[in-house]
Amino acid sequence: MSTRAQEFRDQLSSRVIVADGAMGTMLYSRGVFINRCFDELNLSSPDMVRQIHQEYAKAGAEILETNTFGATDAIGLKVGEKPVHFRDLHATLLYQMGLDQDALSYLYLGRKERLTEVRGEIVKEIIS
Repeated sequence: MSTRAQEFRDQLSSRVIVADGAMGTMLYSRGVFINRCFDELNLSSPDMVRQIHQEYAKAGAEILETNTFGATDAIGLKVGEKPVHFRDLHATLLYQMGLDQDALSYLYLGRKERLTEVRGEIVKEIIS
């Protein structure tokens, strides 16, 4: 388990942690309708997204949820910035949960399979 994951679990077991919420509501209140891809706003309206995050922080949120690595075009077809392979994203998520992708291998039709298909690399930019 990563040190950051353990620190988070320790904090969670000893106190309440305040997180942001209702990002869609905040965007809607600023004129962004549900027919837009909210992830794409990281590319087209980064100042608005940043301002909403600052408002959550000012209100006391200790955890700010972001979707920067989900930023795509308006229909979710093309990655806008910093594309990563799904294996690497899966490996990073497993790492963040304190799980070892190699330990999660299983035997299927006589062949060792992994959840990440082939060993994925941890995407450091997501977790740093």
